[in-house]
Amino acid sequence: VLKGGRVGVAPRVCSVKALSRLLPQMEASILAWEEGQGSLPSGLGKMFFWDPAWIRRRSPAVGWIRPGSYFEGCLLMTQKALETGVSMSAAAQAALSSRVSYLLGAIQQIDGQVSEQKGVLGYLTCLDRSKNTLGIDGCAKSFQISPTFAKAFARRAQYRSIWTLLEGNQYLSTQVLDDLRLYANTLKQVDVLSGFDNGPEIRFFQEVLLTNGNLMQANENTRNRYEIIVGFLR
Repeated sequence: VLKGGRVGVAPRVCSVKALSRLLPQMEASILAWEEGQGSLPSGLGKMFFWDPAWIRRRSPAVGWIRPGSYFEGCLLMTQKALETGVSMSAAAQAALSSRVSYLLGAIQQIDGQVSEQKGVLGYLTCLDRSKNTLGIDGCAKSFQISPTFAKAFARRAQYRSIWTLLEGNQYLSTQVLDDLRLYANTLKQVDVLSGFDNGPEIRFFQEVLLTNGNLMQANENTRNRYEIIVGFLR
């Protein structure tokens, strides 16, 4: 049994028993998400909108080895609950199973095959996996979502765009720095979908600009400020 999640970010109790009871209560929301509709997630629903890279940058957390954090542990318990069988439709269960399986693989940096997903969660997985702005734009064309989600996903896509500029590099060109400066000035600190606080990440972007694109130096400078961060370039 896992206990201790922060209210609004992770479930306070992540046990197979508790999740088996709570997940069926989300079925209507899940089926709406599958159609690209519904309301923004709240409570337990936020877990399926977590950013795996955000969790990976903080893993292993202090006192954790396997799983590497409370977040990863909650996902593992959710996966077990779904495998055990919960009282919901096959469509709803398959949607959650696909998303949870993807999240765990991404956190553990296992490059496995991703099950086909659709709707809101499919769009989100597409964004998470995008390697460049072309891929991000392709997600928008491949998935139809409601205006309610479109606004929230626009912010998530913008955030993902920044990381695609940085990943795989040690130094940034002047053009990329200009793009980063343009993006970074418009970011919101708290992600409306997951509830995750991106304060350390925003500070990292600022350090990248201050060091004129020296990612390794920016990583070291920002890590010294935030003990919870294992590394930004992971």
